[in-house]
Amino acid sequence: SAEVSKHAVNSFLAASLSFIYDIADICEKVGANVADVAAALRADRRIGQEAYLDASTGFSGGTLARDLKALIRQAKEKSISIPVIESVFEKNNARPLMVARILEEELGSLKGKTIGLLGITYKVGTPVLRHSLPLKIAGDIQERGAAVRVVDPCSNPSEVVSANPALKMFTDPLALAKDCHAIILLKSCGEFRDIDIAELGKNMRAPKLFFDTRNFLRDKEPAFGAAGIKYRGLGCV
Repeated sequence: SAEVSKHAVNSFLAASLSFIYDIADICEKVGANVADVAAALRADRRIGQEAYLDASTGFSGGTLARDLKALIRQAKEKSISIPVIESVFEKNNARPLMVARILEEELGSLKGKTIGLLGITYKVGTPVLRHSLPLKIAGDIQERGAAVRVVDPCSNPSEVVSANPALKMFTDPLALAKDCHAIILLKSCGEFRDIDIAELGKNMRAPKLFFDTRNFLRDKEPAFGAAGIKYRGLGCV
């Protein structure tokens, strides 16, 4: 019971994330705002303020995926059907691929484009690259012909380059933005809250897209518009 409980807790959290990813996808198409929906869900005492309801490009790291896989493995060994848990695992595996698709919707072909990524390690506050979804996303964008630049205050540049030699590392978001067609925020690092958006607009190259996959700078959307940058959140229109 203790072992299954451990797997079940993380699988439940993962299911909450996959649920809000589905809701975010619906919001994109019907003109709703996933942040408002998440707030309404958290206001229900049966769900609560700490609920895992943050729309993003998927959950990184090995913990949630590990426990999902453990339950899936146990179910297969006992010939049990668990489609809900299996679909949560599949949803998260597919989630990062939407980034390149959205970029192509906004920019057209990515061949010859320069894309900047804010965040490359697997979560805020750690230099760890193992199980990093931003690293996977970077590779997917590169495969479509774009040059990818990265800045992450937590990263070890030598480890990043070792993991993906084609990535170009920067220490300053404004330097990274020089001639970028699009910038993607993949991690909600506090350091990114204070980006000089006006300077960002001066440095970027048209069409100047800022894709905020965490809705972290949603409140600054007017400033992006004033700087000539199209702000795009995730599950928010």
